[in-house]
Amino acid sequence: MKRIVRTLSPFVVTGALLAPLVSVAGHSPKAPPSPIERRRLRTSIGKSFTKRDAKVRTLPISAGGVFVSNVPILAGNAVVGTAPKHWGMPTEWTLVDLKTGDRRAKTKNLGEGSAATKTAVIALGATETARPALLDLTTGKIIEPVPILPDNAKVKDIRLVVDRKRPVTWLFARRADGRPFQGEWKDITNPKVELTDELAFWPAHLSGRNGIQVWSDSPRGGTGGCDRIVLDPKDPWRCRPLPSVDAAPQDLIEDCVRSDGEAWVLNDCAAAPPPACGEHARALLMSPDPSRALAVCTDDPQHAKFVLWSPKKTWVWEDEPGASWKAIIPERAPHSVVGLELFTKAHAAVRRWLDATNGILYEGPPMKAVQLSEHRDDRRRLVQPPDKLNELWLLDLDAGSLERIADDIDCDTTLYTYAQVGDRTTIECLPKALESTVYRDEARLASWKWMEVVDFKARTRWRTTEVFEAKIGADGTVLGTKRGKPTAQLAVVETP
Repeated sequence: MKRIVRTLSPFVVTGALLAPLVSVAGHSPKAPPSPIERRRLRTSIGKSFTKRDAKVRTLPISAGGVFVSNVPILAGNAVVGTAPKHWGMPTEWTLVDLKTGDRRAKTKNLGEGSAATKTAVIALGATETARPALLDLTTGKIIEPVPILPDNAKVKDIRLVVDRKRPVTWLFARRADGRPFQGEWKDITNPKVELTDELAFWPAHLSGRNGIQVWSDSPRGGTGGCDRIVLDPKDPWRCRPLPSVDAAPQDLIEDCVRSDGEAWVLNDCAAAPPPACGEHARALLMSPDPSRALAVCTDDPQHAKFVLWSPKKTWVWEDEPGASWKAIIPERAPHSVVGLELFTKAHAAVRRWLDATNGILYEGPPMKAVQLSEHRDDRRRLVQPPDKLNELWLLDLDAGSLERIADDIDCDTTLYTYAQVGDRTTIECLPKALESTVYRDEARLASWKWMEVVDFKARTRWRTTEVFEAKIGADGTVLGTKRGKPTAQLAVVETP
């Protein structure tokens, strides 16, 4: 998240309402917007990817429920949860060596993990806030911090957070009288951390998903005071208004720029120029990575004007008349690759793909996107023709291409993808008659028909009917749950 304003006092909070067409956060409002660049996707019937049977190697981790966590798989190790049944919260998390099956560390509570820091936040006590510590994802070592406060005051509480994209770890501690202190934990091999910088409040919530942010349980909605703090190793900490507890951390799309949760972009560090988008603007997408705001202006019922904002540039274009644009996008839709038709109908066939990173609108034949089981921002997406579900196509916006890679998909409904890392992704078939089980943990695992690992670079697909809900490591390792009764097992999908 880029830094824009560094001179504000940490307790100064200002607000100004901006229309989406008006550029903000360092981009002059007088600079004219640019027309969106339009391109046709290069469509081709490519040679189908080679299809092979995958081999499955089970590991000595079994329980009623086995779950691969969202913590990154690093150095051949993965954090895996187990539970008496395949629903609810895991009762134990284990760092497992995927070659030997050895259990390198255990914890009852697991927080956020980061490939950048190569650690995950855990708790050594009975709750997630009791005795927080770091788990080294490469060695299994547990490091418990020892904060040192001014005058060697006794520490009452400790909290930890890791940045998902930068090698940054932040430590918070408060003493018996409630005064909170904070600081970066620069050398995690040394558990002693001196904290001298006070904080405006003790954080009730904290996250490293969108920079380091902490916020309170009592948001003031930007009316004054300090209810959210952004921390950065290069700058003093600074307050940013919090519209609601649930809005953070993704509502902050730049240091001073955020969504108000409705139709506008707010810039808390600048005065508001006059609106230039019309009275009926709808925010469709607010993204912190890349920093983008997408809105549609619907004053004219015969036209829809789109506005795509970025910190340095704004793009505009008009759409065909009669479209009913909704300010709702599927929760797991990626941010840099946007199917415009999804703003009119959930799971609609898409023929216009917006490259929000570069301001390019691609057009091609109608395709249904393979559904994402989690939020990701993949520049390459798997899609299917709505009337030919036996086909699988690869949409690659960096190449500006749409290529058919398979014509033998045996699933009677749109596929799901559970993971995508680097050149690999997974797709899973949930038969149409069993679609309702996707939100029922106790039934979903038994409902999957098959899973495939797709390697874009090797142009190969590996299929299994044993392992599902898999995650992919940085080295391409595919790890999932092998279903069974009464217990499930942890299993590696080997792709020779």
